[in-house]
Amino acid sequence: MDINLRVVEEQAAQNLQGQPGGTGIIEYILEDPNLTSLADAALEGESFLATNSRRASTISFETFIPGWEVGQSFSANLEYYNLFDVLEVTKVSAQIIGEYSSGSRWKYSVEASSVPYRDPYKRLFNKQQKISFNLDSGFSPTDGSYANDQINIQTYVVAFTSIPVTWRYIQRVSPSWTQFQENFPTWTAIQSPSDNYTWAEVQSLAPSWNAFESTFPTWATIQNIQGGWYFLGNYLTSLGRQKILNILSGNGETVDATALNAVGPAFVNAGTSSAMLSPEEVTPPSNNSITATYYMSPDEYINVIDSLQYLYNGSSSDPDFEQPFMEIPINIDKSATNPQGKFALTISVRHTII
Repeated sequence: MDINLRVVEEQAAQNLQGQPGGTGIIEYILEDPNLTSLADAALEGESFLATNSRRASTISFETFIPGWEVGQSFSANLEYYNLFDVLEVTKVSAQIIGEYSSGSRWKYSVEASSVPYRDPYKRLFNKQQKISFNLDSGFSPTDGSYANDQINIQTYVVAFTSIPVTWRYIQRVSPSWTQFQENFPTWTAIQSPSDNYTWAEVQSLAPSWNAFESTFPTWATIQNIQGGWYFLGNYLTSLGRQKILNILSGNGETVDATALNAVGPAFVNAGTSSAMLSPEEVTPPSNNSITATYYMSPDEYINVIDSLQYLYNGSSSDPDFEQPFMEIPINIDKSATNPQGKFALTISVRHTII
C-alpha cells in the first residue's frame, strides 16, 4: 500500500508570502520506496523541510589564507549583519598577485552559504506532478492528521584562548567567604575594567546564588574575555537521535538515563593526543539549558583538535558502547606548529532545548 503524506512548514510559507509576487505555497514531491509507515514518512518529510526550507545566507570574502575547499564547513560570527551560523563553502577561486623569492603570492576569493549547494536541475521547486493511486482494499483514501511537537537540541560552543578562572578554581583557592574577600577585595578586581558590572546590576540579574551561577556559568563571563571560536548546531549523531527516539517511544534502555551524558567527560578527538576530558564545572540546569566548561592546559592535547565527542556509556556488551551519540566539529589547531604558539583552551558547551 502506498503511503502519501503532506508536511507543511508554516513559518517558511508565511515568510515567503510576505514577499512581493508569491503566495508562499511552494510544493515539492519527495518519493522514497523504502518507507513502511506513516511515522517514518513524517520524519523524512520533516527532515527534508528542515534542510531545504531555510532562508539562505550567502557571504563572500577574500583572504590570503590557503586551504579552502568546496564543501568545507566553518562558523561565521558577523555581528554587523546579524549572522551567526555554520556556513558551507560553495565556491573558491584564486589569483596570483605577485611573484617573490619565496614563491607566488595567492589571493583567494571564497563564497559560502548557510545551506548546501542545490542542483537547479534536480531540486527545482514548483515542478508540478500528478500522482494517482488506489489502496489495496479498493476504498478511497481518507484524510488524516499528523501532530508534530518539535524538540530541537541546539548546542552552543565557545572556545577561549586564555585561562579564565572557573568557579571550581575559586572554591579551591577561596574556600571561605573571608578568604574570598581577601583574594578579591573589590568587584573591579575580578572583572574586565572595560565592561564593569555594578552590584545593583548583578542583584537584578541574579537575585539568588543559584541564579548567579546560572547567569555567570564561568569566570570568563564576568571577565568578559573574547572567545576565539564559536559553534552552533544540532550535533546529535544518528545513534543519539535513535536513542532519544527510543526513550520518547517508551522503548529506551534503563541505562540510557545516565549513558547519554552530554555534560560529562568528553572525548577529545585530536589524533595521537586523543583522550577523555572531564568538565571543570557543570552548572545546574535552568529552564531549558545546561552548561559544561572544559579546560586544557598549554601542554595538553598538542595537536589539531578535530572534534569533541560524547560517548554512549551503556553496557559494555552493547554494540553501541563508547560510540559517539553527539559529535561537535571544532577543528582547533593546538599543535606545536600552530601560529599562536602554546595556549590554554577553555571550552564552554551549552545545550538548549528549544
